[in-house]
Amino acid sequence: MSLMLLSQVALRARRIRVVLNWENSATAPGLDLILVFRGNSDAGPGSAYAIHFAAPAGPDGAIRHLGRTGAAVMTERAEIDLDALRAEGDQVLLSLSASGGRLADTPGELYRRRESWFHRTAGFGVADGLAGLGSRFAVPRREAAA
Repeated sequence: MSLMLLSQVALRARRIRVVLNWENSATAPGLDLILVFRGNSDAGPGSAYAIHFAAPAGPDGAIRHLGRTGAAVMTERAEIDLDALRAEGDQVLLSLSASGGRLADTPGELYRRRESWFHRTAGFGVADGLAGLGSRFAVPRREAAA
């Protein structure tokens, strides 16, 4: 399924593949795909974690960074196994960061309501990059550094 600009889409698939493509040129910034798992109100402190090229898997293995390939067009992939996510988590942010850590943008998120998972367009960013994304969503600092 491609990212759609709809308010909410119910997910029937139990494994979600996230793909980021961008043109690799001297004038275009490099991008990094970042997925942030967030705990719900039952989760304890430090339950959030971030997955990216430098931290390719979460503690439960449910979210995995699958690597980066390309030349003229770069492709970065990650996979989310919704059934394997910890019960105390109810949100996965789909984010990207521009090279140099200056900007992080979150165009979408997956979230759980009761036993169902949904995708919705989020559309927010933070000016202080991955560090700002990590502090905004309480990701421990060791996970937030790229």
